[in-house]
Amino acid sequence: MLLTAALVLAFTVVVGRNDGAPLCALNIGANPERPWGPVAILAAVTALVPLAGTAPVAGTYRELLGGGGVRELGTVLLAAIVTLGAAAVVRVPTSVTLALVGAATGVRLVGGGANWPLVARVLALAALAPVLAGLCARALLAVLARLRLPDAHRWMGYARSGGFICVCAAYGLNDGQKLFVVWMTALGQPVGGPGGGPALRLMAAVGSGLAFAIGARLGLRAAGRAWRVGVFAPKPYQVSNVLVATALAVTVGAILGAPVSMTQATVGALMGSVPGVQWRRLRWNAVGRIAAAWAWTLPVSLLCGAGAAMLIGH
Repeated sequence: MLLTAALVLAFTVVVGRNDGAPLCALNIGANPERPWGPVAILAAVTALVPLAGTAPVAGTYRELLGGGGVRELGTVLLAAIVTLGAAAVVRVPTSVTLALVGAATGVRLVGGGANWPLVARVLALAALAPVLAGLCARALLAVLARLRLPDAHRWMGYARSGGFICVCAAYGLNDGQKLFVVWMTALGQPVGGPGGGPALRLMAAVGSGLAFAIGARLGLRAAGRAWRVGVFAPKPYQVSNVLVATALAVTVGAILGAPVSMTQATVGALMGSVPGVQWRRLRWNAVGRIAAAWAWTLPVSLLCGAGAAMLIGH
């Protein structure tokens, strides 16, 4: 039980560092002297949105875990963390969502209960998320090009703040549900059962929010550097476009019950926000590294999940 609790905390910190930090770093350029502001907002929304009710994506995570209890959850998280740690050591890009899906599938595979149609559906929709985000960004860019607003600098600041709030809400609908399922299972609530009492739900929200905020704050500097040297360094007017497009794509995924990588959706929106004349400025090697996350993370996490399940005896 204590080991599972430690794994849940570690996993939540990793989620904050891997997903939360890039979102905050993208917005933080508007207020660099107060880095805790965006972190606190994102962490609070991520933790509190599931308290208002679970989205279809929470049901998907329950099905992927197959109704397992605390012990099986610990095995899945151990495999996912090992995968993410190995990626960090060899400096290969990765995705927390893919690592969790692969690890859960590997564990269920050993038990003979892997739901392959569900896994295929999840992966197909997750792969489409960056494409949808890019299309949304391109459409928004076309609309913005036709607008002529007075005091454009002020409106750009409003749009950036509004876009960040939208992306926080979308993140709560997607990854917030993931953390909610993980924490509720760790607290002894059956994955397929009811949502638990208010005290249990509040405990999950507070714990996940604090751990997520710590991870996001720890990863801010590296995330900011990654945006500057990554696929494309966005200009101020492009940031709001990226945030809104990402929020739209991730919200669609949450409604359809598809776990979506927020970071990869953001990169898709970023590519869609690049004007045609600037496409040659895209760093395609960085795009290739993101594609490598799919080619590397899923099979490795699946093998880690299966190996951990056999060693522990599921």
